[in-house]
Amino acid sequence: MPPSGLAAFLDAPEVGTVTTFAARTDLPTAFLDRLAGHPTADVRAVVAANPAAPEALLRTLAADADPEVRRALAENPAVPLDLLIAVVAHERLPDEPAPRIESAAEAELRTLATSRVAQVRALVADRSRLPGDLLARLAADPDPGVARRIAARPELDPDTLTALVERHGPPVFSALARHPDRPAALLHRMAAEAATGRRVLRDIARHPASRPETLLLCLAAEDPDVRHCAAAHPALPVPVLESMLDGPEGELARAAAENPALPEALMERIVTRALR
Repeated sequence: MPPSGLAAFLDAPEVGTVTTFAARTDLPTAFLDRLAGHPTADVRAVVAANPAAPEALLRTLAADADPEVRRALAENPAVPLDLLIAVVAHERLPDEPAPRIESAAEAELRTLATSRVAQVRALVADRSRLPGDLLARLAADPDPGVARRIAARPELDPDTLTALVERHGPPVFSALARHPDRPAALLHRMAAEAATGRRVLRDIARHPASRPETLLLCLAAEDPDVRHCAAAHPALPVPVLESMLDGPEGELARAAAENPALPEALMERIVTRALR
């Protein structure tokens, strides 16, 4: 339907219908202006993310009373850089690359990476591709929020990852534990930290690089899901698996029984028990 035929739908009672139209990039400016004043924040947020919205309208929406609308500006690939900086300084954004930062020129990235505002530097850290010197600069950033974003990057070497852990501790553990190529020694160090949270411990207990001594730490955790993940890990020593099969925790015994590293003799013992 051509834009001229959409006027009748701008005030449709179904919000989903209105947001569908608000996302169109071929709408006349007058339509976008009208939608920007819609009483429903969902509609205004779609307008804020629309790359066809004129700059003046985006600046108006940056002052919207609803944070959902203000955050939506960060999703707009055409948002002016100064406006994006103003929004990110006051709003918590998702840990994902902002479209405007993805398309930023290298000179813009270098300016943003030196910003006094940590949230702005974090925007750069989220970018999918970074020059090596900027990556190193952000990896040395003193702010934990920036460090958490940069720690998730797969191209960081073990020495840099270790330095991040030493400098920031638990705030970067979650980002580190999710990557399959993290060093085993670093995983063990995180598992041994008393402040390590349950979610991170679960990631460590599932991590393919976790060593037997790290899995033993996970088996000592209070969280049953952490212990279950550790019991199912193929790097767990056979004597430990055997002790769990004979232990009092039924869920742990079942996880050990499903462990792919379980020797055939122990499998036969489990089958024999089940047939009695």
